[in-house]
Amino acid sequence: SQSRYVGGGTSNAFTTTNMTASSIVTATILSQTNAASIVKAVPGTNTLTVTFSADPGANTTISWISVTPAG
Repeated sequence: SQSRYVGGGTSNAFTTTNMTASSIVTATILSQTNAASIVKAVPGTNTLTVTFSADPGANTTISWISVTPAG
Protein backbone atom coordinates (compact mmCIF):
# COMPACT_ATOMS: atom_id res chain seq x y z
CA SER A 1 0.00 0.00 0.00
CA GLN A 2 0.99 3.63 -0.35
CA SER A 3 0.39 6.42 2.14
CA ARG A 4 1.03 10.17 1.99
CA TYR A 5 2.38 12.40 4.75
CA VAL A 6 2.30 16.20 4.66
CA GLY A 7 5.39 16.63 6.84
CA GLY A 8 5.74 18.85 9.86
CA GLY A 9 7.21 16.29 12.24
CA THR A 10 9.24 13.12 12.55
CA SER A 11 6.42 10.63 13.17
CA ASN A 12 3.06 9.87 11.63
CA ALA A 13 0.32 7.30 12.29
CA PHE A 14 -1.24 6.05 9.06
CA THR A 15 -4.71 4.48 9.23
CA THR A 16 -5.03 1.12 7.51
CA THR A 17 -7.21 -1.96 7.68
CA ASN A 18 -6.48 -5.54 8.67
CA MET A 19 -3.26 -4.67 10.50
CA THR A 20 -2.60 -5.89 14.02
CA ALA A 21 0.14 -5.29 16.56
CA SER A 22 1.63 -8.67 15.58
CA SER A 23 1.85 -7.81 11.86
CA ILE A 24 5.27 -7.84 10.22
CA VAL A 25 5.89 -4.61 8.28
CA THR A 26 8.39 -3.42 5.69
CA ALA A 27 8.26 0.27 4.70
CA THR A 28 10.22 2.46 2.28
CA ILE A 29 10.11 6.11 1.23
CA LEU A 30 9.07 6.62 -2.40
CA SER A 31 9.32 10.43 -2.47
CA GLN A 32 10.15 13.22 -0.04
CA THR A 33 11.08 16.90 0.05
CA ASN A 34 13.77 16.78 2.78
CA ALA A 35 16.46 14.18 3.36
CA ALA A 36 15.27 11.64 5.94
CA SER A 37 15.10 7.91 6.44
CA ILE A 38 12.67 5.59 8.18
CA VAL A 39 13.88 4.79 11.69
CA LYS A 40 11.07 2.40 12.55
CA ALA A 41 7.64 1.24 11.40
CA VAL A 42 5.42 0.00 14.23
CA PRO A 43 2.20 -1.87 13.48
CA GLY A 44 -0.88 -1.48 15.65
CA THR A 45 -4.58 -2.23 15.37
CA ASN A 46 -5.48 -0.71 11.98
CA THR A 47 -2.57 1.75 12.32
CA LEU A 48 1.01 1.91 11.08
CA THR A 49 3.19 4.43 12.93
CA VAL A 50 6.29 5.46 11.00
CA THR A 51 9.13 7.37 12.67
CA PHE A 52 11.57 9.27 10.44
CA SER A 53 15.14 10.40 11.19
CA ALA A 54 14.07 13.99 10.43
CA ASP A 55 11.02 15.77 9.01
CA PRO A 56 10.75 14.32 5.46
CA GLY A 57 8.73 17.36 4.36
CA ALA A 58 5.58 17.88 2.36
CA ASN A 59 4.41 15.37 -0.22
CA THR A 60 6.20 12.43 1.37
CA THR A 61 4.96 9.10 0.05
CA ILE A 62 5.78 5.78 1.68
CA SER A 63 5.13 2.30 0.42
CA TRP A 64 4.58 -0.50 2.88
CA ILE A 65 3.81 -4.20 2.99
CA SER A 66 2.38 -6.00 6.01
CA VAL A 67 1.92 -9.66 6.74
CA THR A 68 -0.18 -10.84 9.67
CA PRO A 69 0.85 -14.24 11.02
CA ALA A 70 -1.90 -16.86 11.14
CA GLY A 71 -3.38 -17.92 14.42
